[in-house]
Amino acid sequence: MGETVLLGFIFYSFVNAQSQALFRYLSKKDGLSQVSVFAISQDSAGFLWFGTRDGLNKYDGYQFKVYKNDNSPNSLSSNDVRVIYYDRYSNSIIVGTTKGLSWYRSDSDDFINFVSQGTANSLNSDVIHSIYRDSKGRLWVGTSAGINLYNEKTGQFSQFIKKGKADDDFPQVNIDAIIEDHNGVLWVGSDNGLYYLDESTAYSFVRVDGSKSDISLSNSNINALLTDKNGNMWIGNEEGGLHFWDRKSNIITVYKTQKDDNKSISNNNIRVINEDSQGYIWIGTFDGLNIFDPSTKSFRIIKKTNSKSLGLSDSSVKAIYKDKRGAMWIGTYYGGVNH
Repeated sequence: MGETVLLGFIFYSFVNAQSQALFRYLSKKDGLSQVSVFAISQDSAGFLWFGTRDGLNKYDGYQFKVYKNDNSPNSLSSNDVRVIYYDRYSNSIIVGTTKGLSWYRSDSDDFINFVSQGTANSLNSDVIHSIYRDSKGRLWVGTSAGINLYNEKTGQFSQFIKKGKADDDFPQVNIDAIIEDHNGVLWVGSDNGLYYLDESTAYSFVRVDGSKSDISLSNSNINALLTDKNGNMWIGNEEGGLHFWDRKSNIITVYKTQKDDNKSISNNNIRVINEDSQGYIWIGTFDGLNIFDPSTKSFRIIKKTNSKSLGLSDSSVKAIYKDKRGAMWIGTYYGGVNH
């Protein structure tokens, strides 16, 4: 199929800081397997993939094909999908579930599955939270028990658990975000702080927001990371709001909900961050979609409304994805897909 099949778009009609947006919705009546959409990605053929709590969905712009676990060895490892990653290196969709990693094979339309074997060369947990291929070609997998590096030649994993002083530990915790900055440095967001990969002495993950660091975050539970087009970093915390790290000045600005300011961010529980083609930062929170304008440093907030198509179908945002045409796709907890 060609990319021209996909027709995602959003129209904006902003009213002060509270924004109205005309959306198209995709839900169970359209063929989506379930309405809690945790992950969105797009493959090289233009198909969009949606991960839900009950199945993986492949969308061609008209209809869905649903993949589920049927107890066969090459079916999806679990119906509860938490992350979908398009891997340009292998031209494959890689799916993270709550019961392992599923690598999609387009030629046979099935999956190769990887699960924890309780050994040092397998995944350290079956609960997958993040997947990332860095510029050096290394595939990293974040789980509920730390981070893993996949060896393409052996089909095995290396686990990273650093033991040391409490402030520098890389313990067995949730790894919810993995990104690379413009200098090729790998960054990891966990529920125990922010780390980077120091390759000067083998592989060592170093915490940067600890007591001995110049970087201070309002909360160490990190859900989302983004490196924007200017090389700056955005950090989303569980309840600590949105952090903007200016890498040149090394200054962090924290954005939190302000009761009497309707231009402030809608909620401090940040789930996902992305950047659109115009340089606006899209932030998905527990209560509302926020679009940050870097020029005015203010937020435009979109939530669920009573209108049929004006506003989100649900205010709890779990996924934000920019497709190849630049259209933004929103996954919500109770309302399916918005685009």
